[in-house]
Amino acid sequence: MAERGYLHHNHLESFKEWLVKDEWILQKIKGEYEVLRAVKNGKKRPLIIYTKSNAKEHYSVDYRDWGVIKAFMRDYKEGKNDT
Repeated sequence: MAERGYLHHNHLESFKEWLVKDEWILQKIKGEYEVLRAVKNGKKRPLIIYTKSNAKEHYSVDYRDWGVIKAFMRDYKEGKNDT
């Protein structure tokens, strides 16, 4: 299941930088709807962020990846991402 409305389009570049600092490896996206694909040691599946052609403000995030997004948003709000 995916949830739209959690990662705003304006946060994508900051999220990528945060992922790299957290030892994620960014990969080449696949398909026309993916905007980010990343892997990390110890994770079975890649983290994938995608959009729909009619998405105005937010990207879609699979429910299993909400914890990563929430950690980013927490750090972002606390100013821990240095961006």
